[in-house]
Amino acid sequence: MILEAPDTFAAHFDLVPAEATALKVMADDLATLMPGFVIKRERSLRRSFAVTLALLGAEASPLVEDYSDAFAPVDSSLQEWLRFGDFVVEETRELAAELPYGDVIADVARFERLRLRSATTEGPLWPEPERDPLDPRRIDPGRALWLHRSAAVETFGWDVRTVRGPEILPRLRPDRANLLCFQRGEEGEGATLRIDDEAARAIELIALRPGEATAAMIGELTGTGRSPEMLLGKLIAQGAVRGAPPW
Repeated sequence: MILEAPDTFAAHFDLVPAEATALKVMADDLATLMPGFVIKRERSLRRSFAVTLALLGAEASPLVEDYSDAFAPVDSSLQEWLRFGDFVVEETRELAAELPYGDVIADVARFERLRLRSATTEGPLWPEPERDPLDPRRIDPGRALWLHRSAAVETFGWDVRTVRGPEILPRLRPDRANLLCFQRGEEGEGATLRIDDEAARAIELIALRPGEATAAMIGELTGTGRSPEMLLGKLIAQGAVRGAPPW
């Protein structure tokens, strides 16, 4: 209003000429800077969910613009990306019935959010340094277990790990998959494992009772007939699970 009708604005707010002039200068600066800021912000958002937005095609730009209009910026890029991820997941879920391969796109959005949450988890990633490492080929069933702090698992209707662009969508077939994301090694390299239902349940139990859940307890709660090595060996070998200090 101050740019379009400065005199009316000044009269409405009972401003003296010096105040009105100062505000008009500020408004001019904002009008000049805002488009560049919006473009930079939206470019960052697009990079954080690049695959999902590529799959959305013509729906991508309106979705990003809707987010920019609905949510004020925050200082932390990470907080912005995570909030945008929640928005993208919700929007793709609502659009799923209207878009070709909409259910797959919704799964890709959830997978990108899962991977982002895991990759940006900050340390310490274990309660304390490891002592007496577990041998994945010979697991003490009574040893308490810890889960890597960045580790999380979700179930998807498709194995979306290989989806990079729309060209693969016609070739995908329903393929229920539990995907576990976590940071691996000292460098925090992002890793994704496909695990079966019993291993996914084991992950959930260790997360619920860190430092308390044991292989024996997990076996009893899940009713599995598999050995601890068959159930947990891969998770331990890959660095997603480790033993709590023996007391």
